[in-house]
Amino acid sequence: MSTRPTSDKTKEAIFNILPPDFNEKRILDLFAGTGNMGIEALSRGAMKAVFVESDRPALSVLEKNLRICCFFHKSQIVGSTVAKGIRILEKRGDKFDLIFLDPPYGRSIVGDTLERVSRSDILKDNTLVVAEHSFKETAREDIGSLTITDQRRYGKTLVSFFAHRRIEGQNSQS
Repeated sequence: MSTRPTSDKTKEAIFNILPPDFNEKRILDLFAGTGNMGIEALSRGAMKAVFVESDRPALSVLEKNLRICCFFHKSQIVGSTVAKGIRILEKRGDKFDLIFLDPPYGRSIVGDTLERVSRSDILKDNTLVVAEHSFKETAREDIGSLTITDQRRYGKTLVSFFAHRRIEGQNSQS
């Protein structure tokens, strides 16, 4: 399988940096793969997680992982590309407190994905976005409504943390 799950070391570091209270939080896991990040958030008390993944074998593993961890009832899987998945979520009026994205390395799509997320209607006023990407692919400090707040390197992985800031005239919900 071509899925590259987040290493345990990187996942632990990310969750040590994030605010510890996941209660009542809605999570979005883009390029979800096996669901590693969203499942970790659910295990820490998140209310709901939505997983967007287009790879059929990864979707099968993701569903199995959610059932094994007993989180299927708190989850939803959107089997589509990230672009289409975001449109689906916008049409439903879904908004998220925390968004993880871990696009495939070597395709230079982290910037485009962050731009798409920043322009979308799935963000709340206080949404945090965590992007994992190759250290060779840098993320701009400001991408639309997203501002970088922290960045850490773990081996070949760069983790960029963004905060959503409301732009005048933009409809967001707290």
